[in-house]
Amino acid sequence: MLSPLAKGITFNLGCADFGTIFADSIDCTIALYLIKIYAGRKLIKEYPVFVKVTEDNRILSHNECEQIMNSPVRSYSEEGSRKTYWLRDRKPHKMDLLLNLDEYITKEEENLTPMQDEEIERMKIAAVNKKNNLNHALDDFELQMKELNKEIEMVRSDRLKLLMIERKISVLKNEMMKKKEGLFFDEMQIDVDLDKNINEFLSREKISAKAERQYVVAISKRGELV
Repeated sequence: MLSPLAKGITFNLGCADFGTIFADSIDCTIALYLIKIYAGRKLIKEYPVFVKVTEDNRILSHNECEQIMNSPVRSYSEEGSRKTYWLRDRKPHKMDLLLNLDEYITKEEENLTPMQDEEIERMKIAAVNKKNNLNHALDDFELQMKELNKEIEMVRSDRLKLLMIERKISVLKNEMMKKKEGLFFDEMQIDVDLDKNINEFLSREKISAKAERQYVVAISKRGELV
């Protein structure tokens, strides 16, 4: 038989605040939690997890809890007034202490690491491309320098023209030096921005877990309220 208590658990129908299901199983208390996994503020996954403790304080697995919850119900008892959504009580419960959220966080962090590495690598490549584009700004100066050096070889016998070309080279060298100094600081800024973007990305992707208790129910082999 499926008791009103069990129906309330499954379908959020009206049922009492407290109750015991009597079944041909072991004496225990079972809690169902909805584990919600977040990357920053974004919910990326949620799944149900059973937690169960026996009268001798043994903690059993999720699968063992499922087997008990699927066992036939002999009878049931209820305490308190009937109402809908009683299962979503948010008051602390001793069963909450049996849930280790860190293990769910660690597991998810291992799954996300390759994706995070891929995104970070994309950021680094973009930074390298920016630096390469900056360095192309020197191409015109280097081309001009090559042309002037060629002219020097052609006018060595003309003292006046030689002096004019040497002055152009001197001016060009000064401009190149200023440009290189500017590029140095620009590249430093690119590195600073890269570190900032990576830290912001990892902060946004920081994994956290939240557990929402769906219900706590006692299971008893005895035909009386425990």
